[in-house]
Amino acid sequence: MPPEAAALVPVLKVYAGNHNGRVPQNVAELRPYLTTPEQQAALQKLEQWRMPLFK
Repeated sequence: MPPEAAALVPVLKVYAGNHNGRVPQNVAELRPYLTTPEQQAALQKLEQWRMPLFK
């Protein structure tokens, strides 16, 4: 797992908890759940790569 994705694991858990276990279709859906500068940087990097979190 890329470090960027690892930084977003806590964000994904909160997102899934608020969406009946569903994972986001787009990493941008995580933006409201970011709480640290590291998470914000990780999301920006993933958006630049246009890399899906899940295949």
